Amino acid sequence: MGGGSRGAMHRRGLAGFAAVVLACLALGAVGLGVEDDLSPFSLKIPGTSASDGETLAQSHFGDSSPFAILLRGPAPALDRQGSALVAELRREPEATVLSPWDRGSLSALRPGPRKALVLVDYHVPLGTAMREVAPGLEATVEEGVDPPVVATQSGFATVAQALQEESLNATERAELVAAPLLILVLLLVFRSLVAAAIPLVFGALTVLAGRGVLSLLSDAMTIDALSLVVCTMMGLALGVDYSLLIVSRFREELERDPDAWRAAAATRASAGRTTLFAGLTLIVALLSSALLQPGSLLLSLAVATGVVTTISILIATLAVPPLLALLGPRINALRVGPAPRPGGRSAVAAAAGRALRNPALAACLVAVPLVLLTLPVIGFSTGAPGIDELPSSNQARADAETIDRAVGPGWEAPFVLVAATERGPITTSQHLSQLARWQRRIGSEPGVRTVIGPAPVARRTAPLRTLGSRLSAQGGSAPSELEKLGPGLRRAADAVSQLRAGLDEGAAGSGLLAEGSERAAAGAGLIASELRRAAGRGEEATAAIGRLRDGSERLAKGQRQVSVGSLALALGLRSLVPRLRGGEQARSRRLARELEQAAAEDPSLQPLANQARVLARTVAANRNEVRRLRDVAQEVNGGINRLVPGGERLEAGVGKLADATNGLSSGLDRLGDGAERLSSGLVELQGGAGALQSGLSEGSRRAYPLQTKLADAGDRVSAVATPLALGAAQLQRQSPALFDSGYFVLSALDGAPARQRAEAGEAISVDGGGQAARMIVVSNFPFNSDGSRRVGEALEADAARLAAASGLETGVTGGAATLNTYGEATEARLPFVIGVFILFTLLALVVFLRAPLLALLTVCLNLASVAAAIGVMALVCKIPEGYPLGGHPYIDTVGAGAIFGVTFGLSIDYAVFLIARMRESYDVDGDHRAAIAFGLEKTAGVITGAAAIMAAVFVSFAAAPVATVSQMGVGLTVAILLDATVVRIVLLPALMLLLGDRVWYVPPLLDRILPRRNVLLPETRTTSA
Repeated sequence: MGGGSRGAMHRRGLAGFAAVVLACLALGAVGLGVEDDLSPFSLKIPGTSASDGETLAQSHFGDSSPFAILLRGPAPALDRQGSALVAELRREPEATVLSPWDRGSLSALRPGPRKALVLVDYHVPLGTAMREVAPGLEATVEEGVDPPVVATQSGFATVAQALQEESLNATERAELVAAPLLILVLLLVFRSLVAAAIPLVFGALTVLAGRGVLSLLSDAMTIDALSLVVCTMMGLALGVDYSLLIVSRFREELERDPDAWRAAAATRASAGRTTLFAGLTLIVALLSSALLQPGSLLLSLAVATGVVTTISILIATLAVPPLLALLGPRINALRVGPAPRPGGRSAVAAAAGRALRNPALAACLVAVPLVLLTLPVIGFSTGAPGIDELPSSNQARADAETIDRAVGPGWEAPFVLVAATERGPITTSQHLSQLARWQRRIGSEPGVRTVIGPAPVARRTAPLRTLGSRLSAQGGSAPSELEKLGPGLRRAADAVSQLRAGLDEGAAGSGLLAEGSERAAAGAGLIASELRRAAGRGEEATAAIGRLRDGSERLAKGQRQVSVGSLALALGLRSLVPRLRGGEQARSRRLARELEQAAAEDPSLQPLANQARVLARTVAANRNEVRRLRDVAQEVNGGINRLVPGGERLEAGVGKLADATNGLSSGLDRLGDGAERLSSGLVELQGGAGALQSGLSEGSRRAYPLQTKLADAGDRVSAVATPLALGAAQLQRQSPALFDSGYFVLSALDGAPARQRAEAGEAISVDGGGQAARMIVVSNFPFNSDGSRRVGEALEADAARLAAASGLETGVTGGAATLNTYGEATEARLPFVIGVFILFTLLALVVFLRAPLLALLTVCLNLASVAAAIGVMALVCKIPEGYPLGGHPYIDTVGAGAIFGVTFGLSIDYAVFLIARMRESYDVDGDHRAAIAFGLEKTAGVITGAAAIMAAVFVSFAAAPVATVSQMGVGLTVAILLDATVVRIVLLPALMLLLGDRVWYVPPLLDRILPRRNVLLPETRTTSA
């Protein structure tokens, strides 16, 4: 090669190195704030019932992020601080609050005098709820609640935020643990500080660049905290691993050719090709399987793995070889320990060689324990991520468990049953009645704690619909009754006027009575004085007595007339009181109550309600005034009745006196005495008649306001009733079914006060046009449990029956439903995904290895490694709470999928590294046994070292407090150590030795299709033993 072309190659290599390093540093700068761009864990599986229900609910109700706040403490302090906290929460425009202090609240919200539960629904996306609402709510609760009251809040967003924070913290701790382990392993592999530093530095660059790419991708797809964990885990593992393979091959090439640039070119052409094939196989297999797996969570993990794998490939093929060429022999500088013997085999290769002296025995010794480790796979179970993913010491988990113990589980992530009409509001009488019946039916089903739904709305709007129907009805409707009330009140005013006229007549009669009594008293006195002088004047006395008899007769007649008049007055007043109390007063009160109920739903009726209330009070006051006048009239009548007998006795006495005129002379003295007594009685009668006149005049005066108010009330009622009746009649003609329309109730809900409107909006989509209703169903079981799944299945059946009975579109969603369907869907799809993964890998290996049997053997051993790792994980799930790695009774579906994909992909990497070197030797001399020995000699130590590096990274994550991260760390550590040691170094070569040359056989049909040369090596490459 000429100097010019050699220099150009050097410049291209250095330019590639600089470009990759600068790009990694720039991406690292971009990724510094990637934590702020993370999305929440998305467990939504398109096409599932929970996903369809969520779409239906979100289209009508918008976003929903529920929280539960538990308050505990003495009842007085609890009521005082709880109501104040609720008032403070209701000031937030995005929040809808349900509390035990609301009118008609659920008894379940106040399970005891010292406990209360407040439900808050924030109408924001889950990501906003995690980043902003959950911390803000925590601050509001802490500020608004003081001892002796204790507050605890939880919710799906709170738990998701805790999972995200714990995952990120676990990543930071794992990085700190992995760094010294990697340094130690690299020093043991390379025994040179310079050689060890290169993979370590490029592994760190891989992680930095991967974080930057994820930050850029976060605008286009879901990138969550678990993706960042995988980015760090796989970035370190693959970045260090691929760089280690390149450095190891460069040192080997440098021993063969001292020219550093030629050694670097040969390294890129051989190990670089192998790395490229292994990385691309891992990327395509992961992405294709993730695309087949439902949901975006596994896709996010696959993208993160694909990103760091791509960066690792670029660094290993573009950046590491030029750097190695620049270093040349200095790659071995700063040695640690003795230098290896030139051409000597590694200790791992030597041990494998000794084990393979008897391949059948070696295969049995490895296969039997491997099969035993796979047996627990039969009983392993998977599930969706839940609250038990968090460590028991985590505050969010402790808070959720505190709420579960205090008021029962299910409040943080309830089920939601949604029902919607195709068109028109759901607030028709028929739909609301059906929904209320189904709400009661669901609430009585086993496993259901309580149901919050549209039943209260149906109850509260029923009186409004009844009033509307009465307003628009014919015959004895409210407008007709109101029209009748006005004339009735005016007739009552006329009756009071007539009563006043009677009272005035009675007062005038009493005045005449008093005047007559006065004159009679004067005449009686005159008689008394004259009688004493009339002894000799008998005829004059007889005439005087005759006149006295006539006057007494007129007096008695006048008394009887006054008695009859006062009795008629008393009877009239007595009959008027029941009419006011039972007729006009009852109708006025009924009108006031009906208008008050209507005004509670429709504030525009409040002025009429106020007038009706004033009218009712006026009628009641007039009734009391008439009752008092009735009592006065009865007293007057009693007095008159007491005077009548005296008058009658006077009349009889005067008659007797007239009859006894013949004995006048002898009885004049006695008659004079009687006349004096008569004069005294008449004076008393005059005083009683004056009092009666005054009482009757006062009664007439006091009855005047009653007459005026009744007349005014009648006019006012008529003024209201007539337009109302006309309007009701016109409404009946133009829109006879208005009050049976759902829009009537919907408008009442929309126009209600803000608090009542918000509460109704939790059950009816008031802001979304009123086409949907929802029921929040709280179960007796924690989510992600068998009981929760049974409740979910029952709700699915109820939703289907409701849809069939009502014609509504229904769906079941909510946190519990989403978790249930996620676990079921991913578990059901997992075998298909695994099958596709295996098929793709098998085809890729057949193409690149040109050995179908060897490719099949490699895939089967990969499956054995993965199965053993899952078996170990199943055993780990048996560890009880309180022990290391314990407390997680199932394998997270996400973790299981990630463990399989990553382990299978990395196993392929190791198989390719080993088999590529074997194929390199076999293609040269066709010696099967020598090819196996050559592959082990050249790669056993490197593969073991690479596996140790992987294990060092993965074991750093095994101690993470988050179950998914911990399970991935444990499973990948076990799988990699098994595969890269006994499986790949002992079992695969042993089986190849037992099968003989047939492992390299290519059927004629495939031989014509497959590439003719080994695509993993350059065209002119030859091997050297």
